[in-house]
Amino acid sequence: MTIKEISILIDKTERTVRRWVSILADKTSPIKDKMSVSSPNNPADFTLDETIDILRAGKISEGIISLLRENAENKKGVQNGLLLSQNEYVMKKSETKEIVKDTVSEIMKGIIPLIMEQAKKAPAALPMVPEKSPSAEINQIVRTYAQNHELDYSNVWKTLYRELYYHFQIDVYKRAKNRGMSKMDYIREEGIEKELLALAKKIFQE
Repeated sequence: MTIKEISILIDKTERTVRRWVSILADKTSPIKDKMSVSSPNNPADFTLDETIDILRAGKISEGIISLLRENAENKKGVQNGLLLSQNEYVMKKSETKEIVKDTVSEIMKGIIPLIMEQAKKAPAALPMVPEKSPSAEINQIVRTYAQNHELDYSNVWKTLYRELYYHFQIDVYKRAKNRGMSKMDYIREEGIEKELLALAKKIFQE
């Protein structure tokens, strides 16, 4: 069976079938040899097994492939089929389409009720919980530490800012005051929330 005949049979373009053949040619010597000597006037003629391998390379349904094989091996469909190499026959494209349509219809009749039943049993999806921002996490760490150690909340913040200065040489009090903003606003604007968070975890959680 030629590439053109295969493309007509399964309602695909010759270019698509030729791509499947190229994939197989890299793995299968007989197909590679046939393609090397083929020409527009003398196209490669594939055996039944080679044709089936080509269809499988294109992920054609195994149900359709089985029907095609059975039809060819029983030498049926002479009048309503397409002539293959070595006098083997397969069903015409119109017949193949009807089989595919009927098969899919029967499958969907069984699958749709199952899908609907599973949908009824499935628990309702929970809403997405957003991640905490670095500043919120820092505030939580400071507050938790202050409560657990019975310390003044503001003093714990002072400790954190002091350690920020010692570790990163950033005087938050002075720089925030010069810009006329709060200390956390300054930290967010400078993009050093992650550094402050890492420092808070090191001081208050380790």
